[in-house]
Amino acid sequence: MSFSNCITDCSILNQSTCQPVSRRPLMMDQDMIYSNLWSDGCYNSTLFQATEGYKTYQKFSHLMAILMVVFGVLGLCGNTFSIAVLGRKEMRNCFNHIQIAINICDNLHLVFAIMDAVRNSFGDFYPSQLLHIFPFIHYPFYRISLCASIYLMMSVAIERYLAVCRPHHYREVQSDTSRSVIYILPSLVMAMAVNCSRFFETETARICLDFSKCGPCYDGAFWAYYVKPTKLRMDKEYIIYYQTWTWVISTGLIPFILLMFLNLRILLSLRKLRSRLSVKFADKNSGKEKMREKRMSQQSKDL
Repeated sequence: MSFSNCITDCSILNQSTCQPVSRRPLMMDQDMIYSNLWSDGCYNSTLFQATEGYKTYQKFSHLMAILMVVFGVLGLCGNTFSIAVLGRKEMRNCFNHIQIAINICDNLHLVFAIMDAVRNSFGDFYPSQLLHIFPFIHYPFYRISLCASIYLMMSVAIERYLAVCRPHHYREVQSDTSRSVIYILPSLVMAMAVNCSRFFETETARICLDFSKCGPCYDGAFWAYYVKPTKLRMDKEYIIYYQTWTWVISTGLIPFILLMFLNLRILLSLRKLRSRLSVKFADKNSGKEKMREKRMSQQSKDL
């Protein structure tokens, strides 16, 4: 393995841990900052890193990462418990199967969220081997799992709508044990379709570091791996039409409209049912009252 054009700057090496500093304050003049500001598009944070506020941001980022790990682990425990309860034989039905699928997708999303928090804020604890599969596993399935959970929530709303607003049809089909596949499989396919381009947004790159002259930490040069955005991810049209509009419409606007429509129909159906029951109850009470009056009048005549 040949090493060329290696970085030999000893200031980016932490002598106590023998690890390269992931983010160091960049000391440069203003002309250099502005000349390089847009070289990497929206991923370039050169200007921000050269300010004092960046240290505050790092502290806040570390705090958010710790909270993400703590609450993520709690969420994993809660979802796993729900899967165990809903997976019991006596609770197997279409509705609970969809709930189990939601919990599984949520667990996957939490795992990737915890890994992302560790990678961004505590890079030394993130195994470098995982960087090689980051563009194919971590990054795309982090988004796919979120999207699948959203579509499965829409499936739950549809199933609830059928149970409340179409009770006769629901009773006819609820005995079909494979009905849950009709909801789960399309949700997963749609999540994959919406996020298929995520597999081409990031790539693993490497850079040569040579700290052999910086102390006893290293004897020679070595490769350091990192993740960077691809040209597709940096394309302006892609950012506008996919990252912004397609994502907002497919995971926000359409689910919101569908959930609002179905829940309003459920609410109106329940109100109609309550009104019908109230009228029926009132008619029943009125009939009882008339019978009582008739009985009393008959008794009066007998007397």
